[in-house]
Formats: sequence, C-alpha cells, structure tokens
Amino acid sequence: MFLRSFSSRLSPKHLCYFLLLCLFACSSGDQEAGTATADQAPSVSQSPETTVADKVTVTTDADPCAYITPAHFSRVLNVPIDFISEQADQEGRKCTYRIVYDLNQQQPDITTSSVIFTAASAGTADEWRAQKTPEGEASEFIPQLGQAAIWQPASRQLMVKFTNYTLTVIAPRGPDGDESMSKVFALELLRKGGFI
Repeated sequence: MFLRSFSSRLSPKHLCYFLLLCLFACSSGDQEAGTATADQAPSVSQSPETTVADKVTVTTDADPCAYITPAHFSRVLNVPIDFISEQADQEGRKCTYRIVYDLNQQQPDITTSSVIFTAASAGTADEWRAQKTPEGEASEFIPQLGQAAIWQPASRQLMVKFTNYTLTVIAPRGPDGDESMSKVFALELLRKGGFI
C-alpha cells in the first residue's frame, strides 16, 4: 500500500531513478579490494563435514618451491621480492623461505616460513584430524579446505589433507614478530599457489 501511494506521487522519471537507487543499494555490499585481513579468514567449525576436491595435483617427487614461490610471499606480505629467499631440502619435499622485513635496524627484522609435502595418511578425515591434533594444544578446524584442515596457532601451522598428500604451511610472522596475521598469511599463500 505504501509503495503504491508513494509511486503515484512520483513522476515516471523519478520513479525510475528511485528504483535504480534501490537496486544499486541492494547489490553493493561490503566488498573491499586489497590485502587480506583477519576478518576475511574462513570461519572455523568444530566438526567440519564438507570436503573440497583437490585443485592441485602433486606428484610424489614434487618440489614445494615450485608451487609457492617468493613472488607469492612478496604479494601476500607486501615485501620486495629481493628480500625473500628460498631453499629446498635435499629430499625436495620441504621448501624454507627467509623473509626480511627490515635490514635497517640494529637487529634485522627477519622471519621464516616453510611449505612441506608429505604422503597422505590413510583413513578418514576424522581419523586424520585426530592424528594431527596434539593433546592439550589449541587447534582450529577449517571447513571447506581440502578433505580436512587444521590450524595450530602455537606452532603457526596450517595442515591440509588432500587426496594424495598433506600440505603443511608453517606461516611467517608479521613485522616485529607479530603472529596475529599468521593464519591469514598461510591461507593467502595457499590461495596464491592455487590450492584454494
């Protein structure tokens, strides 16, 4: 009734403007571009049920350095690529990155990060979660990431069970040793590498 009486008072031109304004207001949300924030991290569930198919196939001799590169770290951490180095272990299943935030201090601001591929353990996602969750250590289950995913804040580890492998990211700290964004960094690195 209100809309009918309101629309009868408006000219067709003004009614059209009003409807376009309503349509625009409904379609625009709180979408922001740019660097990830802690609010953008996936929600956490205690009993995730949904699994997501693998987006990246990893072979038994895959080198993690080929999947997550210094360029990915540069974009996620907003650090010049020249300040990031990588080193694969002799077996080629672990890649360690050294990130320098600031060399101008008396004590340089440096952090490290690692990406590790391991063979997938047999069993269900629930059995994998139970095996990967240490007694007494806080862990968060992350839904809709691989077959199962666990974030362990104390060790800054994000472990994801995929079909044929487990991917572990030991997340970098932020500048000045800040760990508050480590989980977001780990998720963004997986996103940049095409895993999510």
